[in-house]
Amino acid sequence: MNVLIVEDHPIIALGYEILLKRNFSKCSAKNVTNGSDTMLELSAVEYDLIILDIILPETDTHALIHQIRAFSSELPVLIISSCNEQIYARSYLSAGINGYLPKSSSDSNFILAVNMVLKGHIFISKNVFGYDFNNSSDSNPFGVLSKRELEVLKHLLNGLGINAISTLMKLTASTIATQKSRILDKLNVNNMLDVYQLANEYGLLNNGNSKKDKERLET
Repeated sequence: MNVLIVEDHPIIALGYEILLKRNFSKCSAKNVTNGSDTMLELSAVEYDLIILDIILPETDTHALIHQIRAFSSELPVLIISSCNEQIYARSYLSAGINGYLPKSSSDSNFILAVNMVLKGHIFISKNVFGYDFNNSSDSNPFGVLSKRELEVLKHLLNGLGINAISTLMKLTASTIATQKSRILDKLNVNNMLDVYQLANEYGLLNNGNSKKDKERLET
């Protein structure tokens, strides 16, 4: 089995590789850190599975998934992320991935998820199973956001400005500014500090977000 691990934290990628080699015979793994290198690898090597984070440098993850699906409609893609699955899983599952696993999951759940997507099944954790995505706005305010708005929100929460997001998503700065304005309107908040506080309340933020990150979002 040949696995492409798309993850920009080497220690995490190494952990995945160790678990894979411990549980699957004749398993090899390659680690890349962004969307461009992902597509270069896919064009050069035949892979059986992609393990993908959704926060990557210089990468619009939704666009990357569309590129992967244009390349192969059958290649299993398993997202492993620290982003709140009840908010992001719907968006990425509809984009064509095969599974969504929280980074806080146990080793056994990791192996279970890999086995399921390799067999052609969809994997979601127990926290998401039975969750009514169609009525997600009733349980959290972020359910009203579109796929593009969620992607912009993800980058805003990572501290990127409008120009940086514009470059990353290959959209005009005015389009990103409009998306940001719509996010504020839909969430019924006044500024990015309010968004940050709401995101923290609903578990969208990584534990590593610092006070400095919060101050950066006020502007």
